[in-house]
Amino acid sequence: MLTAVITKEEYAAAGDAVKEHYKEDNGRYILEIDLTEHPMAQSLMAKVEEERAGNRKATEALDAALKKFKNQDQQLKGDLTSQINTLKDEYEEKVAKALRERDQWKTHAERSSITEGGARAIAAAKGIPALLLPHIQQQAYVDDKGRVLIKGKDGKPLLRKGYVNFEDYMSLDEYVGTLRDSPDFSVAFESKGSSGTGAAPASRNSKTAVPKFQDLTDGGRILVR
Repeated sequence: MLTAVITKEEYAAAGDAVKEHYKEDNGRYILEIDLTEHPMAQSLMAKVEEERAGNRKATEALDAALKKFKNQDQQLKGDLTSQINTLKDEYEEKVAKALRERDQWKTHAERSSITEGGARAIAAAKGIPALLLPHIQQQAYVDDKGRVLIKGKDGKPLLRKGYVNFEDYMSLDEYVGTLRDSPDFSVAFESKGSSGTGAAPASRNSKTAVPKFQDLTDGGRILVR
């Protein structure tokens, strides 16, 4: 039976058939036999290689599964991000549309409130709507509390005569009353001494013709021609 390592003396006493299996290494001799040629060794090596091949296939399958999972995960994240962005854009558009519609209805309601309130005030004061209403629509506005206010020359809301506080604002009826007393707008009202026809009496011999009201300027003055 061959041993793995023998001494120099043992090597010298051994026959040539034994010596050929040993190799010198620092004063000793080490057994050097190619076991791969042995049938048992070859069987063991075949099993090892089979196991290694199986491990390689399992590793490759695991890597492929991980890669597929990562790709699906990235695709899923991309799809979710796209869907979220789409839903976000749709929601923001719906909100913006609702806000636009709200502002449009608010503007319409405010204009209607000013127009209807102005028309009632003008009718009560026996004024001419075609001349007075455009001016009122230009000067009146609705504040954030829904109150119809009249804008003064300084841009601030007009206050009532004899106001008791700085929120005692002038109403449309009161504003129309100030227009009646104004030299610029007094002719847009029926004369206090007018007849039932609604027209102020005029003399045929009068040199002054009855004015025809054409338009209002930006300053609110009536042009007569």
